[in-house]
Amino acid sequence: MRNFGFLSSTRRWPAFLVAVLLGVSLFSCRKAEDNPPLAVFDGGDVRQDEYVEHFLFSTKYKPDVMPTEENLRKIVRDKADGKMAVLEAKARGLDRDSTVLKTLHDRIDDLLYADYVRREIIDSVITDSLIRAFYANYSPQYRMKYIIRAAPENFSSRVKAAQKDTIEMIYRWLQEGKSFDELAKKYSQDVISGPKGGDLGWLVRESMGDPALRAVMDTLKEWHYSKPFRGMAGYYILYKGDKREVPVPPLEKVRGKIWQTLYRTRRYLVENRAAQRFEQLARRYHYRIDSSAVREIERVAGGKKGAWTGSTELDFKKLTPKELNLVVARYDSGQITAYDLFADRKKRPTDMWEFWRRLRSVARRRLFGLDARVKGYEKRPDVQKDKQEIFEALLRDALYTREVREPVFAALDSIRAANADKMSKGDLRDLLNRKRHELEEARRAKLERQLEEKYHFRFVPKNFERALKVAREKKQEQNRKRAAQGKGLS
Repeated sequence: MRNFGFLSSTRRWPAFLVAVLLGVSLFSCRKAEDNPPLAVFDGGDVRQDEYVEHFLFSTKYKPDVMPTEENLRKIVRDKADGKMAVLEAKARGLDRDSTVLKTLHDRIDDLLYADYVRREIIDSVITDSLIRAFYANYSPQYRMKYIIRAAPENFSSRVKAAQKDTIEMIYRWLQEGKSFDELAKKYSQDVISGPKGGDLGWLVRESMGDPALRAVMDTLKEWHYSKPFRGMAGYYILYKGDKREVPVPPLEKVRGKIWQTLYRTRRYLVENRAAQRFEQLARRYHYRIDSSAVREIERVAGGKKGAWTGSTELDFKKLTPKELNLVVARYDSGQITAYDLFADRKKRPTDMWEFWRRLRSVARRRLFGLDARVKGYEKRPDVQKDKQEIFEALLRDALYTREVREPVFAALDSIRAANADKMSKGDLRDLLNRKRHELEEARRAKLERQLEEKYHFRFVPKNFERALKVAREKKQEQNRKRAAQGKGLS
């Protein structure tokens, strides 16, 4: 009876407490039965919910693909192989590898930056009240057009004056009876709407990002054009055309589309808010630029003392590791090196204007990420979940690099050396591409077999029938929802 000590001792416990404990136990068993394992291995398993979720996601746009034992086995085995790869990576100490941990930190920084921008910047501009204001004016909609002569604030006064003269000349031609569409095609400097006669499509007031455009649209009568007026991007003439009433769908069905429209038309406000926040954080976290390091980088890249202009193209390929490791900016608990500005090939600066712009971009990411950490973003459950998924992906990748990619690259080097004098460059390239695919497949399959043997992987076939039934029912539900959405859009 010693094995059942818990049950024998219950006679001394209050009856209601025994009932609660038994209820919890039964509930736990029932929940486990609702999500049974489809495969098990030492240290883990793959359960029904994981298979069903993956199947539905992978066949979202394939309504005719239904669950079968074959695709169940493949999905479950792939998931188990991924989990066992994480266990093996940890067993080999890759979870303490400096490269893995550095990459994890950088990825989390990117995650925190994106989350911070959305919550602290974008959500402060595109508010729920703004979305509801857009929705309240969802109908009627108006066919809008405009002619614009670009004259943002950073243009010279001479150019602004010339653009103003041009828009007033266009206005006189409109008064003389010339076609709005033809004048827009010829003189409007909007590369998208101009060729279409200035056509902006069917809009409501909040579709306009510029407050000046919204104000003029409010007062403009149908089938009339406005007098020239100043907006943020230049000088405009706005035209309000036909009016249409449209059915107003439930807010939740169009919330996403409204958000996208507002984000597109309020980008300038988002950017202004981000710039203001950066200035605040620069003071808070003592951000400072090392001008002497920047001057040294400019000098080595070919800049001439006393003859510098920001747009002068420089040869940053001349920079040595010594210059790339120079600290160009510092802030509390961190620093930015020249290497950080050149690490992304697609964003490498070619002149000093781009150098400064890239520095500001990197600094913004760093300070926003730092502020997110200070505010506890990293402790949120959703971020912790994402962090765990990123870490596991990095561990799998590190293991595959060691066991698959590196041996394959070594084998390809041998093949290249053995055939360099025997084959043309094109034939050798084709051979290497073919061999790379073959060798990677073989090495990956070998690794997976080793993991399955080491961790005693095995399917649990008795649970397949139920999992397939659940997947089939959810797939049919997914197909019905997609069909209903398709009818709604048509």
